[in-house]
Amino acid sequence: MDSGAVETASTGAVWSSPSAEPRSISVGKEVFCNRSLNMRNITAVGFDMDYTLAQYKPETFESLAYYGTIEKLVKDLRYPEELLTWEFDWKYMVRGLVLDKKRGNILKMDRHKYVKVAYHGFKELSKEEKVAAYGSTLIRDSFDEPDYALIDTLFSLGEAYLFAQLVDFIDKNPGKVPAGTDYPLMYRDVRSAVDLCHRDGTLKRMVAKDPAR
Repeated sequence: MDSGAVETASTGAVWSSPSAEPRSISVGKEVFCNRSLNMRNITAVGFDMDYTLAQYKPETFESLAYYGTIEKLVKDLRYPEELLTWEFDWKYMVRGLVLDKKRGNILKMDRHKYVKVAYHGFKELSKEEKVAAYGSTLIRDSFDEPDYALIDTLFSLGEAYLFAQLVDFIDKNPGKVPAGTDYPLMYRDVRSAVDLCHRDGTLKRMVAKDPAR
C-alpha cells in the first residue's frame, strides 16, 4: 500500500459527523424504548453474547482478526506477500457504513438512503461521481445484498478497512492479484478468509496466547 493511501487512512475521522465532546445526559432527558412486542408467533429467541460475558478491547481484537485474515489471503488464496506488511487503523471505519462490493466503494448514507460521503478505497468521490453512481433523487438503489454489505458490527470494521486497502491495491497493481480478481470476488475472498480465521481456531489461538492483551 503506498504512503499516500496510508496517510489518507490514518486520519480516522472522515466518516464522523462534526460534533462536540460527548455530553452527559440527565436521566430525565434520555429516550427509553416503551413499545410492546407481540411474541405470539415467535418460537425461539436468540442472543448474541459478544461484549457481554467478556469486554473485548476492539483495537486489539480487530487487529488480530485483520492480520489473521491477511495471512489467510496470502497463504491460502494466493494474494501477494507484500500484504503482510500492511497496517490496520482500527479507528478509521465506523459502524453504519455501507460497502458497495460491485464498485469498490464505502458509503455513508442518511436515513433517506442519500449517499452523503463515498470513498473508492481511500479516495473520496466527487459530487459528480456520487450522483453518476447512486443518483440524486429518492429513487435509488435498495443498498441490499448481494451487491452491498452493511458494516454493522465491530467485527466487520477490520474486513471493511482491508477491503478498502485492497481496492487501492488492485487499482494500482492489477497484475499482482490472482487472475480474474475483481471487487466482488475480492470481497468474497476477504469474507472467506475472515470466516476461516474463526472456523479453524486461528483467532482463538491468537487470543489464548495473551488473554489480558
